[in-house]
Amino acid sequence: SLMTVKSLANIPYSKYPQAEFSDKPFKNIAGYASNSYNGKVRNYNEDRTKTIVDFKKAIVVNGQILSPNISYFSVFDGHGGNACSDFLRDNLHNYLFNSQYFPVYPIQAIKEAFIIAENEFYKKAYDPQKNVLLDRSGSCALVVLILNDMLYAINLGDCRALFSSDSGTHLLQITRDHKPNDPIEKRKLEQYGAKVYYANKVNLNGKEVELKEKDYGEGFTFPY
Repeated sequence: SLMTVKSLANIPYSKYPQAEFSDKPFKNIAGYASNSYNGKVRNYNEDRTKTIVDFKKAIVVNGQILSPNISYFSVFDGHGGNACSDFLRDNLHNYLFNSQYFPVYPIQAIKEAFIIAENEFYKKAYDPQKNVLLDRSGSCALVVLILNDMLYAINLGDCRALFSSDSGTHLLQITRDHKPNDPIEKRKLEQYGAKVYYANKVNLNGKEVELKEKDYGEGFTFPY
């Protein structure tokens, strides 16, 4: 759906000391910025970001050496710890760029990169000999890949990408949230034997605590 918002052109990114930003234009990128804040329930942050502009990878097509314009922007919304979001920040782009399919067949390369990332992190998180889960963290993944004049928006989880036009006057949502209460996602989960329920209990310092919406401000709701 198309939304009308206030202009984003004059946001003073440099005023936010935690922000990573660049206002230097590069080819079809006018600039970029990223920032992240602690949530309302936990006093720590499991989000991670990775930005790569002007990645170089020469390819040979019909005897000619070509170097496509490649940029990569990613957000990893971790949960249950930051090991998984750290791993994706440090590795997912390498799996993508090193794929045998990249950059000629980007869709195949993207799918392969996500599968490799899943398998490689699982090796770190699970000890099959002892049948022990070493790490319980996970992460959403949102990647925006620019390849010449094509933009690919890839999401796994409920991060969201918006496409801005007219200096932020209009925003178009270009990814679909994988939320468990979404009818399609709910049906998919239940087909595999899972249950979808309203979660207002969290594990804080080893104790299960029941939280109340009224304690977190107007409009706050707990996830399904």
